[in-house]
Amino acid sequence: MSKERAPYNLDEIVEIVADALLRQALEFSYNIDKLPRPIREVAEKVIEEYKDSLIIIDENSIIRCKLCGRGPFTKKGFYLHAKRVHMETLKNIIREKLVTVLWQKATRL
Repeated sequence: MSKERAPYNLDEIVEIVADALLRQALEFSYNIDKLPRPIREVAEKVIEEYKDSLIIIDENSIIRCKLCGRGPFTKKGFYLHAKRVHMETLKNIIREKLVTVLWQKATRL
């Protein structure tokens, strides 16, 4: 008897998308293929919309945080900084956007 994965709850989806957003901003690989297709499509749009609002890279390839101005960071350093300092803010932004877009899609049906 195989165990089937229960549907994702909103917090799990937000966590997956927030991590993918950080990874995309840093040009790290990420995978959101395990999300259901309609949610994955919305998540991809959210990632694309917000990926450029997290980091500043100057002419010397120095990475700084756009949210708080801290830096310089390596890519890994920024990833850890954002996870520790800004993850709740990112999750709140993503949750709000996902709920809004999914609600709009549901009301069109």
